[in-house]
Amino acid sequence: MRVHTFLLAAVMSVSPAVWADIVHLNDGSSINGDIKKAADGWFVTDVHGKVRHVSTEEVRSIELAPRGDPKDVAIGRLASLRRSVEALNDPKMIIDRYEKFIEQNKEASIAQDAKKDLAEWRERMAQRKVKVGSNWVTPEERSAMQEKALLVADQARELLKQNKLRDADATVSRALEADPSNVSALYLKGLIAYRQDQIPAARKAFEAVKEAMPDYGPVLNNLAVILWRQNQQMAAIGVYFQAMQAMPLNKELLNNVAEALNALTDEQRKSPVAQKAIKLWTEQDTQLQQQMMTQGLYRWGASWVDKAQYEKLQVAEKEVKEKIAKLEADFADAQAKVDTIDAQARQNRDAMRYMEQQRVVTDSTGKQMQYPLPPQYWDYDRANRRLEVQRRETVALLDAMRAKAQAVKGQLPVPKFSGVQLVMGVEGTPAIAPADKSGGATPVANLAEELAGGGGGGGVVTPPVKSPAVESKTPEAPKAPATSTDKPLKY
Repeated sequence: MRVHTFLLAAVMSVSPAVWADIVHLNDGSSINGDIKKAADGWFVTDVHGKVRHVSTEEVRSIELAPRGDPKDVAIGRLASLRRSVEALNDPKMIIDRYEKFIEQNKEASIAQDAKKDLAEWRERMAQRKVKVGSNWVTPEERSAMQEKALLVADQARELLKQNKLRDADATVSRALEADPSNVSALYLKGLIAYRQDQIPAARKAFEAVKEAMPDYGPVLNNLAVILWRQNQQMAAIGVYFQAMQAMPLNKELLNNVAEALNALTDEQRKSPVAQKAIKLWTEQDTQLQQQMMTQGLYRWGASWVDKAQYEKLQVAEKEVKEKIAKLEADFADAQAKVDTIDAQARQNRDAMRYMEQQRVVTDSTGKQMQYPLPPQYWDYDRANRRLEVQRRETVALLDAMRAKAQAVKGQLPVPKFSGVQLVMGVEGTPAIAPADKSGGATPVANLAEELAGGGGGGGVVTPPVKSPAVESKTPEAPKAPATSTDKPLKY
């Protein structure tokens, strides 16, 4: 018996006077009536009470009639339509849905209510109303709401700078009530959630900003930090790459990328996304080092130090590297000893298995006999016991050298890496001017006046457009010291 898949569709265009199931047969005919499932098909009872059995092979599809009072069904359909249009932002699309609904239900009493709704939507479209949150407002009202939200977001920003998280959170909520799409408030909401260790909520808020401003550097940086905290290292590297493209030569961003790249395993560093990020970071950091040298600062891992401190740290690092090199040589010798022990133990075990096999013989009658193991078997056994003791001692030595290596690296007066990546704070808050009468939005300067001058230092905010390639105008400076790409000692 062939198995068919049937389409069960609700009747949308039948008259209220006809509420019956319809069975469409493969021969093109149809049967109206109430249907009940049978073992090998259905029983169909028509309006006269006559019952007909149809097999599974005969049926092409079935339309189930609405159950209950026709008036209640129609009311439910209109309620469903109203709910469905709540998620739409285009009045024209909503009007199209209402027109189709009215055409399909023109004989139902509920059609008059639908026509009233349709008239309201046509009036909204004529007034050029737009959706803000769950409300439909005129462009002028939207501009006023956006302006209010921007001012309230600025208040929240100041509260956050004072570390008044509770007050800032309440103020951000007020801003988002006025304008749910306000990028300033959404960014601040992400910062507040991050400070409260609500990482998923922070990610959601920053992703909302990214959706409105795909190339906005500070939010890309913050999303990368969050992805790293969620153990999505390679995804974080990919977002850092985007951030470096959107915000070239930003000191805080490049510091974060240095931390991230240092923490990657050797295998992760070989991936295409990591290789792209390493290449771009190296190019940008070389330029940044030239700029920072004019200020007397030098790259030290993921941070910056002055010239005097840098020279002292170089001497200390040289001593540490010499100690590490000695430890690496000792470690290699110990590891080779472990490998030798393992190889000898395997040979001994192979010889012992051979002796175990040879001790069993079969005589001419087919009877198996087992001879005692030779003395050499027990010599191998004792040798393996000694090797196991030597192996444990050598492995313990390896562990001790690992610990010593970590202690030696800790002898640097200033560690090169902290293992911490930082989000950009309130200084990265974006701001968008209220939409003009044509519905457009004009980027404006960020909220913080202190960032107006930019600088190589922190969280410079740019409009949400793709940044062009940066050409350094810095006067020629002494060549920056090569950035060390040495990985921390790992065994």
